[in-house]
Amino acid sequence: MKAKIGATLCIVFFLLTPGAETAGKSNSPPVSPHWVFDHLVWEDDENTERALWNLIDGYTSRGIPVGAVIIDSPWSVEYNDFVFNRSLYPDPEGMIKRLHQRGIKAILWMTCMLNKQNNEGHGEPTTNNAYREALEKGYLANGGQTFKWWKGVGGFIDYTNPEAVKWWHGLMDRALDLGFDGWKVDGAGVYFPDDGFGKKGAVRKLEYKDMYYTDTYEHTVSKNPDAITLSRSVDILPALPGGFAPVSHAPATWVGDEKHDWSHWGFQEALRDVLDAGRLGYAVVGSDIGGYHGDEEITRRLLIRWAQFGAFCTLMENGGHGKHQPWRHDDETVEIYRKLVKTHLELKPYFYSLMMRAHREGGKVISPKGGKYQYLLGDALFVAPIYDESDGREVKLPKGAWRDFWDNGRVFEGGASFYYSAGLDRFPVFVRDGAIIPLAIEDGETGRGTESLKGKITLDIYPRGESSFAYYDVNGGRADIKVASGKREITINSGASDRGFVLKIFSGKRPAMVELNGAPAPAAPELDGAAASPAWFYDADDARLWISLETGRPNEVKVLFPGTQ
Repeated sequence: MKAKIGATLCIVFFLLTPGAETAGKSNSPPVSPHWVFDHLVWEDDENTERALWNLIDGYTSRGIPVGAVIIDSPWSVEYNDFVFNRSLYPDPEGMIKRLHQRGIKAILWMTCMLNKQNNEGHGEPTTNNAYREALEKGYLANGGQTFKWWKGVGGFIDYTNPEAVKWWHGLMDRALDLGFDGWKVDGAGVYFPDDGFGKKGAVRKLEYKDMYYTDTYEHTVSKNPDAITLSRSVDILPALPGGFAPVSHAPATWVGDEKHDWSHWGFQEALRDVLDAGRLGYAVVGSDIGGYHGDEEITRRLLIRWAQFGAFCTLMENGGHGKHQPWRHDDETVEIYRKLVKTHLELKPYFYSLMMRAHREGGKVISPKGGKYQYLLGDALFVAPIYDESDGREVKLPKGAWRDFWDNGRVFEGGASFYYSAGLDRFPVFVRDGAIIPLAIEDGETGRGTESLKGKITLDIYPRGESSFAYYDVNGGRADIKVASGKREITINSGASDRGFVLKIFSGKRPAMVELNGAPAPAAPELDGAAASPAWFYDADDARLWISLETGRPNEVKVLFPGTQ
């Protein structure tokens, strides 16, 4: 008798049209380069080239990957003249070359202000040549009127004056032409007056801040399509109900400066702001892990709980004043932090796909879902950060069946509240049954695979009913994955992919047979052997069926379980 098909999993791979993705499509987020989903670090205590290398080496020497570094102010001779102060950064040309050789991007701080008067202190400017030139040429808004902001007293560049904008771009290019990868676009635009004006007439605050973020983004990507602007999404929501940077011109965002504590102005502000940013439609959002400032010391517990939240945001960045570096606490903190970073990096294909879906179709990447500070991350993951000094919290899951992210054998039915206990090495994260999560597994430290999976895309599948996921590859490919789950058989159809797919299927049964492209696939004695060539391996301890597919050609996989007739 012909076997009854109880489940199907179909994968179709095709190429997107080059150049089809553009910023500003309706109010959807732009396409972010894949590296914004890496681990970003920075410091704001010493602000020197020496401190930058010490910071990076501190992470990498402990096995913690660094994908990008933010160089905050002060770094330039004058604020926003975009000329490096070589007493602080002696060799910016060599610095960016060395960073890129190590696979690390570099982002520079900037605003829309030119200062007449500067603050005094370490590295602060002592001249105002750029301001005087802009004033003489009529390139400042509000007739050259000055305003007090946190770096001194200065005027706003006039984005309504084409000559001023051309001059301003020439200043920005001083750094962009060295090879830097974008800007941390700080929030000075909100200091613009409501009764302001430029060369073309009246300009209100909200209009000005949109011109500021839009022009900065568009000029930056015109010079380097792989560059970004890192801007605020939400900081104090009532002040800017639509957010800071326009969603359409916000490839990466953070939520401003929180205190080093658990309070409404500390960690809980970051939680509130990130969730508000998710509601507004920002796709790539994060916060300064540990908080930016304050008289309070960053405690070990606060750093870890904040890092847990940061790992399950689309932007994971750590920096500011104080003891942000995990090694300034203890070895256990380093180990926990390293695993969180690697977990975040494993989720990069999932994050990138969610961003692309939001860009092409709209919808939310981060969706608040009942309970205090709870949210869906995409459709597959539910996150409930521990927001105080407790070892757990009340959780209320959405309806459906959910599995503990850290222990998939623990199943929870949604709809009711329960208390989740968690030591510092984990916190409440859940995977929806029916989920399809693309992962980039580089090694075995997190326990989700081995080094043999490096360079491939692992599709982590939890079969239940019907589900689908659109995987977007950073090289321009897309795979539409559909699952219809039953008890006896799974059939998989795959288009050609040079990246290489490995299926990781949650299954309580060892298969009786796996067919690949019409022929029995060999069983491997271990995962490494299965990943090395088209084969399969069943891990009974982890209840996982691993299947490696052939690359560069369509694949059809059929899995038969015991009891099939």
